[in-house]
Amino acid sequence: ASPVILRVDPKGYYLYWTYQNQEMEFLDVTSIRDTRFGKFAKIPKSQKLREVFNMDFPDNHFLLKTLTVVSGPDMVDLTFYNFVSYKENVGKDWAEDVLALAKHPMTVNAPRST
Repeated sequence: ASPVILRVDPKGYYLYWTYQNQEMEFLDVTSIRDTRFGKFAKIPKSQKLREVFNMDFPDNHFLLKTLTVVSGPDMVDLTFYNFVSYKENVGKDWAEDVLALAKHPMTVNAPRST
């Protein structure tokens, strides 16, 4: 787990994130199958990460900060990308907006030349 800046390219084709060392990863929006936030997002199983986010305290609002992006070539071979924001409910906005991009009719039926 490392801090990243999550963005969508200006034309809405790619979801990409930049690490602090300027290394970048990207995800084609057409490969996104689902977005999840809150209690439906995947949470870290690593004890170290659980301690960093104080996940074991009862009054923790960690789930309100989570976002999981599910992608893959089909509905069987899926990859889960997990993000945590600094503020609550940011993950909800991202989940709704990214899924709207992925499920938009123009995105799904894009010509091969794009």
